[in-house]
Amino acid sequence: MLNGILFRARTGIPWRGLPERFGSWKTVHEGHRRWSAEGTWDRMPRAVQADATLRAGSTGAWSASTRRPAVATSMRPGGSGRPGANEVERTINRTKNSRAVATRYGKRACVFRGSVATAAIRSWLRP
Repeated sequence: MLNGILFRARTGIPWRGLPERFGSWKTVHEGHRRWSAEGTWDRMPRAVQADATLRAGSTGAWSASTRRPAVATSMRPGGSGRPGANEVERTINRTKNSRAVATRYGKRACVFRGSVATAAIRSWLRP
């Protein structure tokens, strides 16, 4: 089901157009809608960041756009520990690569927010 949700978020196809290899489109859609309404998608990025922090052995905050500890960002010449405008813009553009986000297919606010969170998770986990 998760792969079907991620595929749909990336391609932006209608739920009914989901390839059969992901199972019933209704089941995948219902899972995404339910996880969006329950806030599951909102909790996932925090869990991924916490896991990354533990793996890195750092107790500091992580920069979501660079997948590095925020302290490393501040070590750059002239860095203040916060991402620059260019870094933020690149992160937003990567999120917009998700067709479901860029075209705003989600009719309910919670489902659209779930689509944005899904796109952020894909961006975070992508090498």
